[in-house]
Amino acid sequence: MSVLRAVLGGVLAFIPSCSKSPEQYPSSESMTTEELIMSFGDAPVGVSIGPIARSLSGRTVYVGTDQEGAAEAVKADRTKLRFMTAQDNEGNEWAYAYTTQAEFERLIPSATPFIELGFTHFFEIVERDNRFRGIFVNAGSESSYPIPRELFDDVKNALGETDGG
Repeated sequence: MSVLRAVLGGVLAFIPSCSKSPEQYPSSESMTTEELIMSFGDAPVGVSIGPIARSLSGRTVYVGTDQEGAAEAVKADRTKLRFMTAQDNEGNEWAYAYTTQAEFERLIPSATPFIELGFTHFFEIVERDNRFRGIFVNAGSESSYPIPRELFDDVKNALGETDGG
């Protein structure tokens, strides 16, 4: 995962201000998650996290694992799932998820086993494990998006909105 480790090095510099108000960004209903992430390219994460988390809700993400047969293992017990991670330049561990299988296969070494998980389930697994600094969606692509642990409450709120809660 050294390629991903290199990607993390400078990605977490969040822009403190932006020239657009939240109303000026496109509606998330008319865009894919990837398009939505790219549309918020110049926005602070505090502005983009709600719409992006809502877009991920109910979606399947592709998660690299370090074990063959992970799909069967997860069906039996989700707590035993081990997935691929990488560290940023400060040694913090991040969990990785990709929004399409094509994106996963383009950016992750071939023959890497993966599992399809609902984003909400993936988020719950990562949230419970304090070793993770956060989640990195589509690391290494034009639609990469870091979700640091500090924003997990915002993610939970956005996911709750889409679940009717």
